[in-house]
Amino acid sequence: IDDTAPQTVQYVPVVTADKTPTGWDGNDGWAANNIITATTTHGTIDAGTHTLTLWMIEPAVVLEKFVVNTGGVRASYLGPPESKRV
Repeated sequence: IDDTAPQTVQYVPVVTADKTPTGWDGNDGWAANNIITATTTHGTIDAGTHTLTLWMIEPAVVLEKFVVNTGGVRASYLGPPESKRV
C-alpha cells in the first residue's frame, strides 16, 4: 500500500509429497470451494486515497477478489459483495 514494504503471501504451505497442505480438505475446503483465501495485515493507514499494488510472483495464480476491511466486515461465504462506492 502506497510506499510501504511489500508483503509476500505463501498461500499454499510447502509440504512433503506424502502429505496434503493444511486447509486442503478441512473447514477451509480449498478443493471443494475451488478457492484459497489469504490475509495480510497492515498498520494504521491515514484516511484518504491510497494505491494498492499487486505483483505476480508465481504463474497461474488468479486474483478474484480482494477485501479491504476497515472494521465491521462480517464473515461470509467467499467474502462480502462488491462495494458500489467508487
